[in-house]
Order: sequence, then structure tokens, then C-alpha cells
Amino acid sequence: MESKIVIYIITTIVALSGWITLLYNWFTSTPKIKGKILNIMTGEWHTPQFRTPKTSLFVYLYLTNKRKNPVHILDYELEFDISNGYEKALRVYGTQNIDQPSFHSDIQEITIPDFKNKVIYSKNNPIEYGIPLHGFALFATDKPHSDLINKIKKLKITCTDAFGVNHIIKAKPKNFTNLYLLQDIAGINIKQKTTS
Repeated sequence: MESKIVIYIITTIVALSGWITLLYNWFTSTPKIKGKILNIMTGEWHTPQFRTPKTSLFVYLYLTNKRKNPVHILDYELEFDISNGYEKALRVYGTQNIDQPSFHSDIQEITIPDFKNKVIYSKNNPIEYGIPLHGFALFATDKPHSDLINKIKKLKITCTDAFGVNHIIKAKPKNFTNLYLLQDIAGINIKQKTTS
């Protein structure tokens, strides 16, 4: 009698371990994208895609996959909050035609050489476990350019993968990295203006 109980317990444990292994493999193989918005740059935007000038939002994303199966991202969506709820920005297409955008302020000038190779969706690489995918995603809004970056309280990027799964990345501008990090990893040029 005791041997039947022992055999039953061993058989049950083996059967359960098979199901647990199956569930573990399924769970760990489902892609899970995590990321960070490193920084955002704004400027005035004139493009044939839009009839009227817009404010551009150049968002630098740094994405990685926490799971072992790679996945391609098909589209990106940006929402921003300036204290009255999230507003959706327009996605900018045709970025392969942008040569070298530049941003000017009273204190510095930023240029992005070889820009078309620094756009995240032009890289055609999947997001793999432990291998980051990073680059610029471009958006536009009707909000006035002046001081927009200082009015944004929080941002939300939705990355839609090839399976239709949405991966959401949230950020607050106060947590953005220094622009000089982008100089190192994205190859942007930052030139300080001299005051006379």
C-alpha cells in the first residue's frame, strides 16, 4: 500500500514538473519590451506630410527585451501630458528624406549628422534579450514650440510589436539623461554658443 502511495506521489510530481516547465517556457519566451526615453528635443517642423507648420518632437528611445525571444517593433505612438491629460502626438513618416536636423537655442546648437541611420524604425533590427535597440522616433504636434518642453509633465510611448502586443514606456522629463550621453551613444554634435 505504501509503495502505491509513493509511486502516485512521484508520478504526480513528474507530471506537475512537466506542466510547470511548459508554463515557464511559455512565460519566458513571450517578448517583454522595457525601455527608457533618454531625452527629447523640440523644434519647428515644416514637412510636406503636414499642411501647416508643427512642433517636432525628436524622442530618443533606448529599448531592450527582458525575455529570450526577439521581436520586431512595427510602430510607435507618443502621448504627452501638459497638466490636462494625455494628448496624442502625430507620427512623422518619411524620415529617410531628412538629412541633418539641427536645433538652436540661446546657449547651444545641436546637429544630428547621418540622421536617417539614427532613426529607430529605420534600423530593421529586432529587439533581442540583452541587446538594446536605440534611436530617434519622430512625432509632431500643433502645440506652440515655445517652452513646450518645459510644459510637458509626463510622456508615454507605446511600441506595437509584430504580434500586435503594445509595450508601454512612461517617462517624466525630470528623469531625462544629460544630452551629452546622446552625444556619446547617438553621435549628436553639441556646440556651445559664445556670448559676446
